[in-house]
Amino acid sequence: LAGRVLSTVRRIMAEREGTVVLLVCHSWVNKALIASVMPDMGLSRMQEVPQRNCAVNVIDFCGEASGMATSDFKVLGIDLMASDARLCEGRL
Repeated sequence: LAGRVLSTVRRIMAEREGTVVLLVCHSWVNKALIASVMPDMGLSRMQEVPQRNCAVNVIDFCGEASGMATSDFKVLGIDLMASDARLCEGRL
């Protein structure tokens, strides 16, 4: 799952380089992406990523689409909802 998620996100970012991209995904896709790009997480802790229905995650990409590394992504917010937003700045 994580391999498919990361390769698809990389392809989408490369195709839309220099633009803002909104991805609407299922919770396990979100968990895989977040766990993959957070340095202190990793896929072994993917189930620990909170993800309620209709939650919003904010992930910033700061790199060249041609040479994307997981370190080019910065998780700014996880499981955000209007009623109780939790900004995490890369931490759970």
